Amino acid sequence: MSSRESTQSPSAYFMHNFPRFGHGSKFSKLASQDQSEQTDYVVGLLAVSYFIISVFVMWAAAIIALRCLGPRRATFFAGRIRIKSDKSESFRLPRYIWKLRCLFMVLGISVILCSVALVGPGMTSIDNVAYSARKLNRDISDITTQGLLITDSISRAKTNLERLNVDQLMDVGSKCPVFLNNSVVSNESLTTIMTEIKSEIDSLKDYMEENDFNGVQDQIRSVMDGSEILEIAATLFEENDWIARMYAVVLDGIVFFMIISSCITLSGKNPPALKFMNMFFILPAFVILIIGSWFMTSFIATAAISNADICVGEADPGSPEHTVTNILREMGIEEDGMIFTTFLYYRNGCAATDPIGHFYQYEDHIQSGIESANKFLDQTDEIGTHAITEKCGRDAIQIVEGIGVVKDNLGILLNALRSTFEVASCARISPLFRQIFQGAPCSTSVEGLTMIFWVMLSISVIGMLMILIRAALFPCKEVCIWTEDF
Repeated sequence: MSSRESTQSPSAYFMHNFPRFGHGSKFSKLASQDQSEQTDYVVGLLAVSYFIISVFVMWAAAIIALRCLGPRRATFFAGRIRIKSDKSESFRLPRYIWKLRCLFMVLGISVILCSVALVGPGMTSIDNVAYSARKLNRDISDITTQGLLITDSISRAKTNLERLNVDQLMDVGSKCPVFLNNSVVSNESLTTIMTEIKSEIDSLKDYMEENDFNGVQDQIRSVMDGSEILEIAATLFEENDWIARMYAVVLDGIVFFMIISSCITLSGKNPPALKFMNMFFILPAFVILIIGSWFMTSFIATAAISNADICVGEADPGSPEHTVTNILREMGIEEDGMIFTTFLYYRNGCAATDPIGHFYQYEDHIQSGIESANKFLDQTDEIGTHAITEKCGRDAIQIVEGIGVVKDNLGILLNALRSTFEVASCARISPLFRQIFQGAPCSTSVEGLTMIFWVMLSISVIGMLMILIRAALFPCKEVCIWTEDF
């Protein structure tokens, strides 16, 4: 582990160690070439979601069963409180009734506090993550755009050199049969220079043939597509975070009304309109919101766990760098390949072998080729193309123009290579690397998602308890003989 890596927060480890019911928790398995390993990880995530939903379903079934049993057998858990008269036909409220209504009010206040936490620290942390992600995304987009321009320049220069047919151009004997023996170039300086140019061009052609620039362009475009998806996701969140805030506002309004209703009922008053509102509007709306909170809890749990899996990695202490390293291995990328060594280079704080260090020799080749072309053009200018044409026996303009084209394309390659050094420099990439692996994606996001998970789970559980003791909302019905619940 590099000195730049650090252990993750307890929240990340908690979510990472969440029970998967026998399934794996290695996020890198999603990139595995074995489909069964991919399925195993996804099923582990879905198992957590199914477990949360199953708890809700069983709890809801229990509430429905108690409702069906009626107050005679299920007491207030059936949804109503009924009291029986004594022999003197007087009614006495059970002692637990005021405790039940006070408990209902305390639970309601707890839901309001959880909602405040949801739209306060919870949503604020996710908003910060979205902002950081968009800022980071813009920086990545700038680099990938520059990378695409660089590869386009290299591809264009490669195409130009291939169309020019440099080998035939450099064959002075075919272009100018008497050129080698002409007294104008008796010092053989031009032929020597042209031989040097041919050597540098051959070296560069071998380099361009060995490297798949089209594949590099495809990889850059893939990164740009992913960057665009991230931008869309962040934008959608920022544009729709009002939904979570509106949910909290509506929930708090309903719960506040229910608390007031419980207080009024506790005081002994029983307005019919209040009972009607609670029975047909407030309580059904509250039940719908709580059902939604259970499903949202299961979804957020999946997101928080997968995020923690990325950040914790598969080592102790873990880090997202370990996760990416294992993803590259699962994808079958060779450890001595360009992609793997580049990642390790930045992961180790640029202390490892520079993955583009061997490119510097090509910079020397290109520079040497440009200098040779300049010497050739300078000497031909001194001699004069007209004099060369007379001595050669055929027009030598094609040679001069061809060398000019070679020089221009070598200049394009040189600029592209130097731009590559600048874009891939440690000073340019290291800050982005730290933002990705040590910034908001694995600090604020984990804390924020974990907090939202606990808040939503608390709202769901407390809401179910309030539904279970919903009898606190309604006045007691006095009966002389126990009857079946209506």
